[in-house]
Amino acid sequence: MNKHSFPFLTVAVAALASVAVGDTNVDRVKAVVQIDSGGSGVIVRVGKKKAFGISCGHVAGRIGKTVGFRNHDGSRGVLLWEARDEKNELSIFSTSPKSVRGVVPIVAGAVS
Repeated sequence: MNKHSFPFLTVAVAALASVAVGDTNVDRVKAVVQIDSGGSGVIVRVGKKKAFGISCGHVAGRIGKTVGFRNHDGSRGVLLWEARDEKNELSIFSTSPKSVRGVVPIVAGAVS
């Protein structure tokens, strides 16, 4: 994979997430992060202490492991793998809210 490209699947998830909340003004590119170990993710929630993102399950490292990531503007951050669901091929990571540049919010109840 080209280290400067973002996989279609992740951008598609970001697009679907914005549709799920009815927000067509979301800048999906800013919510996508490129993970140093390979793959990408989408920031879906930004809180005061943590920001959370989702990625494919096969992208996730060991739960509790940290890895660097790059934003669309070249700025960098570090994420922590929080959970992985192998059956549904999804993973969740967290990072500092100051490390992210965008979010595609998913509200409670939008995803079962």
